[in-house]
Amino acid sequence: MSATSKIMPYVIVFIGFFCAHAWAGGEMGEGDKKGDEGPHFFGFVRDEGGRPIADAKVSAAIKNGTTYIMRTPKTGMYKFGGLSKTVKADDVTISCSKEGYKQVRTFRRPAPKGKANAAVETDCRMQKG
Repeated sequence: MSATSKIMPYVIVFIGFFCAHAWAGGEMGEGDKKGDEGPHFFGFVRDEGGRPIADAKVSAAIKNGTTYIMRTPKTGMYKFGGLSKTVKADDVTISCSKEGYKQVRTFRRPAPKGKANAAVETDCRMQKG
């Protein structure tokens, strides 16, 4: 196996993470825009035993019809950040899916009252089946 073929999977993962982070609202060197942003959503996709599920599809569906989708890394973590400040946290539904699993429960810890751009933690639990 050549050195290039050994390194390439890591390069692809890094590029994928960079693009997903930037697309999901990460501040890749753009300064702090938190005052101009709406709610942030983050959490983990885990199985019934609490183990992270890699490559799960996480969807953030906004009541207006817009849906954002991303995949989890091996840690099972996801982040959707910087949604429009016109979006209310209660108008966003987080759901998770992966072939061979079904979503059985969602745990949502709401942002503090009066903090429109605060982070809302939403964890998905899935079971094989």
